[in-house]
Amino acid sequence: MIRGLPTSIPFTGLDMALPYNINVVIDEPDQARWSEFHHAGHGAWEQTWAYGEAMRSLGSVVRRVRVTNEDDETLAIAQILERSLLGYLGFASCSRGPIWSPRAQLDAALRHECLVAIRKALRNRLLHVTAFTPEFDDRSTGLGEEYAGFRQVMTGLSTVVLDLTRPPAEIRTAMETRWRNRLSHAERHWHGDLNVGSSHSGLRTLLRLEEQQRSARKFAGLPVALVERFVEAAGTTRPSFMIARANQKNDLQAAMLFVLHADRATYHIGWANEAARKANLHNLLLWRSLPALRERGVIELDLGVINTRSLPGISRFKLGAGGRAITLPGTYI
Repeated sequence: MIRGLPTSIPFTGLDMALPYNINVVIDEPDQARWSEFHHAGHGAWEQTWAYGEAMRSLGSVVRRVRVTNEDDETLAIAQILERSLLGYLGFASCSRGPIWSPRAQLDAALRHECLVAIRKALRNRLLHVTAFTPEFDDRSTGLGEEYAGFRQVMTGLSTVVLDLTRPPAEIRTAMETRWRNRLSHAERHWHGDLNVGSSHSGLRTLLRLEEQQRSARKFAGLPVALVERFVEAAGTTRPSFMIARANQKNDLQAAMLFVLHADRATYHIGWANEAARKANLHNLLLWRSLPALRERGVIELDLGVINTRSLPGISRFKLGAGGRAITLPGTYI
């Protein structure tokens, strides 16, 4: 196989005597088709074409897999990061995917066949492991039977999701009382500037502050450069990020970065100085961001991973914001 060219591998009746004729296209070349399917499936950030391009620019091996039936109907897409060890050990990871078609969502056996087909298609070394960390079940299928026969090797992370189709008053009522009180306090006492937009200079400033913040706190995460590469790959057809900023006399006090994907958004980076933290400006920034996200067609905001042991402060902030806690299904091989 020549890397970078699409390869179609047929699979028929995998593991079970079922009437499926499945093809797996590795290195799917059609960005428009991928993006359309991703949007229709309310896909996660990690499954966007631009995310894959950003990771590739940072040195990752990215495989875009499209599973079809005999009529070339797309049943699933899965963006997968690969790495190898010692030349004969291979590891592939699919984060927050695959994304399923409406037909596949209704057929657990078909989804199982697709997963097995993907795993076999990627097995190009003597020892190869493909790990799937699917999206939370009630977003995709509500069941999870497709992982029957797979082995769960990690329990799922938890996140908090805000449903932006709810009326603002309903979201505010759902906030934890202390969280809402802090918001009210910030609304009454903040007299600086607050704006929400897609400023590239603002993005560069926030990423520089994030680098400093990570260094000071000895915190590791996704590369800071990933966001800029993602924005570059996403192009200018539609906004790919949004920043909420609070300034006092042109001096940045606090900021929050959201990445936009399909009709969803993910809270990715937050920064505040000491005065802004005491003034609860992140509560105010998040609240003021919600209508701006709605205007951009966002129906759901993922506030990101919560861990009350290692990140108690930010986890309490996310849990109190009026959303619902979701636990991902875990990782399966």
